[in-house]
Amino acid sequence: MWALHGDYDQVSTDDPEGGMKLVYNTLDVIAAETMTRLDRFKAQDESMQSDLQFPFLVDLFCDVATLAQRTLVWLGASFDSTFWHSGWGKDEDHKIALDGHTLVPISSLMLTLTVSRLQREVSKTFDRIGFDNVLEHIIDSNEIQDEYGISLPPSPKEFLSIGIASLERKVGIEVDRQGHFVRLIDELIVGSHAAARPSHPQEMSNTVWSLATAGFGPRHPRAFDTTLVPASRRPSTKDVRSDPITECFAAVAGEAMRRPWEFKDQELKDVLWSFSKIGVRHPLLFKSVAKHIVGRSGRGFSTFSSQGLGNTLWSFAKQAQLSLEVIESLGDRVKLVSTGRLAVYETSCLDNGEDVIKRLFVRAAEAALAMGLDRFKNQDLSNTVWAYSTLGMLHSKFFKATEQEVVKRLKRQRNGFRGQEIANIYWSFATLNARPDPTMVDELSSNVASVCRGKEGVVDETSIAKMFGQRQELANLAWSCAVIGRYPEELMRLLYAGLLGSGDDPDRMKRAFNDDGLQQSSIMTLYYVQVAADVEAPELRLSLPKGFPNGWGEDEDHEHAPDEHDLVRMSSSMLTLTVSRLQREVSKTFDRIGFDNVLEHVIDTNEIQDEYGISLPPSQKEFLSIDIVNVEQKVGIEVDGPGHFVRLIDEPRKESAAGPDARRDPFGDRGENRVNGPTILKHRLLTHLGWDIVHLPYWEYQDLAGDEDKEREYCLSLLDRRDEE
Repeated sequence: MWALHGDYDQVSTDDPEGGMKLVYNTLDVIAAETMTRLDRFKAQDESMQSDLQFPFLVDLFCDVATLAQRTLVWLGASFDSTFWHSGWGKDEDHKIALDGHTLVPISSLMLTLTVSRLQREVSKTFDRIGFDNVLEHIIDSNEIQDEYGISLPPSPKEFLSIGIASLERKVGIEVDRQGHFVRLIDELIVGSHAAARPSHPQEMSNTVWSLATAGFGPRHPRAFDTTLVPASRRPSTKDVRSDPITECFAAVAGEAMRRPWEFKDQELKDVLWSFSKIGVRHPLLFKSVAKHIVGRSGRGFSTFSSQGLGNTLWSFAKQAQLSLEVIESLGDRVKLVSTGRLAVYETSCLDNGEDVIKRLFVRAAEAALAMGLDRFKNQDLSNTVWAYSTLGMLHSKFFKATEQEVVKRLKRQRNGFRGQEIANIYWSFATLNARPDPTMVDELSSNVASVCRGKEGVVDETSIAKMFGQRQELANLAWSCAVIGRYPEELMRLLYAGLLGSGDDPDRMKRAFNDDGLQQSSIMTLYYVQVAADVEAPELRLSLPKGFPNGWGEDEDHEHAPDEHDLVRMSSSMLTLTVSRLQREVSKTFDRIGFDNVLEHVIDTNEIQDEYGISLPPSQKEFLSIDIVNVEQKVGIEVDGPGHFVRLIDEPRKESAAGPDARRDPFGDRGENRVNGPTILKHRLLTHLGWDIVHLPYWEYQDLAGDEDKEREYCLSLLDRRDEE
């Protein structure tokens, strides 16, 4: 299996399910044989000097994890969706109870009548905890037709089997049918943990990479988060040592911090990637590595591969993005006052130091430009620009070069982009207000339409779903078009077709994309896009279905695991009902100069339809909020805090932040600050709705240092400028 670390050979087959079964049967045999002689596996350095009769432990772990992960992703969807559509639930609590790990189904052969030894052992365990069950319950086609109303031919066929079933509770438990494989993973976890401390860097990085790839994370994921999690909420040293995986990650992090120069670029990147991939924040590790790379006499990025550079930046951005899950979980107990996009940037600054994280991303951009972006794979480009946009940092030269490289590839129509890659790249440009040339938008539109049209020449929800795995990706593209203010007809119609179909049939769309409906952020995105396109591209005649969003969204209690769309959801929202201390102070100053105002005025969809004549479905939705308003004069004051800006990290303009020219152009660059994409779109929407919007950058007011005379003069000047315009 050692050869698996090289390039992968792909073999075509007419029987993919049989091929996957063969792979797992092979893994099962290897696992069974390995477990009988696990103590004879050697450490890496010893293995290299021996006759290679037994490979070293971590190599085997890497290979098993790689094969399992690649096969699981490919086979999982059909198995899971079949059970859900048949009305059977999967008991997550009991799944997780098996040795503390979730056992994922690894075969799409849905009728399996053999009972493994592991299944019998698991069944007995459930019996002992009072969970009555039977082994290999069969559902036939007649039962599906009679009980679930699904139309099938009348001839009975044994259709599905469930490994362990409680008929009374209607709960099915699927045990991993490759029992040896699961037990081997458990054994390897213990073995790799024991070997981690004295190991060679490659051995250590491969260990945590394998654990993260196979989905085995520490039982105590917040053990290392010294930035956000109070000491009283972090597990004790005893707790950490009680879990081999947590201690394994801790040991590898400790060695990477102690001797980073001994790790090769790829090994260092793999350690960082593993922590971020599995969802474990470790600020001390990331700060140490950042300083090692860009500190005085640091190694720099010049020797990194394009993949290594992209994955490293992705790992740093993901560490900061994971703060959103911590904030949601711990609430007021988190040592951070910001939320949303600003919380992600501030977390990264607290983790690494603001100067260090900026320098890291500047040096990475310079290294990428020196290397040549033609050496970056599509995914590398996508990961890299996503990292910059997630942290709200714009390196203009790098993004301009990326734009040119993307356009070149789109024109060639080779090295095809996946839907997620296109969505991430375009969303990143829109979020950072990177101002791409219209050529990029037009080429992107042409490319997406060509791929979705395919050989059949038909674009429908099925062909679109082949390119875009999630409808959130389509919503991101639509939102990006609205932010940039360019609506290619072919692309917009395709996006609406992928999000809503053509027959006002939400259930059909759920089946096409194998989801539970549109996420709430996608629904709000469609409202924003609809209003923007209705005013800015009326010739398209786009419309939302009657009764939207009723029946189109997920259930209200539907929960999403933290993922890369968290920031997308926040970027697409323009409804902010929290009132900051600065907003209150500004409101009082406007009161003192005789400008009557209220805080957080909300505009809903019914108001938009009734007062502005924009066609929207009748269901009422809160749509936009304005920080400070005088309703009678229809004047709004937007207090633009740090979350409204991106940071220009290459050659920012050295101009007076409070100069008169800056005030005439509220969206011009101010030193190292540029207004971000969401703020631009919100301003345009409010302007279209007849509001006169004045923007107040937070630093201009803070520079007045509480001097009431200066504050009054400043606020009067804002109103005077509005009158002049």
